[in-house]
Amino acid sequence: MTQAILFRLNPFSLIIAPDEQGEASGSLFWDDGDSIDSIEREEYFYVEYQFSNKALKATVIKNGYRGIATLAYDTIQILGFTSKPSIVLMNGEAIPSNRIQYNSNGKTTLWISVPLFQELTISFEY
Repeated sequence: MTQAILFRLNPFSLIIAPDEQGEASGSLFWDDGDSIDSIEREEYFYVEYQFSNKALKATVIKNGYRGIATLAYDTIQILGFTSKPSIVLMNGEAIPSNRIQYNSNGKTTLWISVPLFQELTISFEY
């Protein structure tokens, strides 16, 4: 197997580094890695991330790549928190406290196992 194929089998880690206003945004484009016309054939996956008001929203814009079904988030790290959140909600459900780690340096790590194609809303309550 090539290194690119092995990389594609790994779970995803997402790191969010908010600016001075506490906001961040980004996107992910994913296709088969070989085709030169995946956009024209609409065989790709595209998600946009927005972090604002201590909440992360992942919005799937295009879910046209079948291979995305095997990929999942493993961890999400958010930098810049000044205190530990009391509750973290993912799509309205509380994430168990043993799946959340807060470090005094401001990094909060969430261990989740969620398919990449699933839209997410993660909010932090204090």
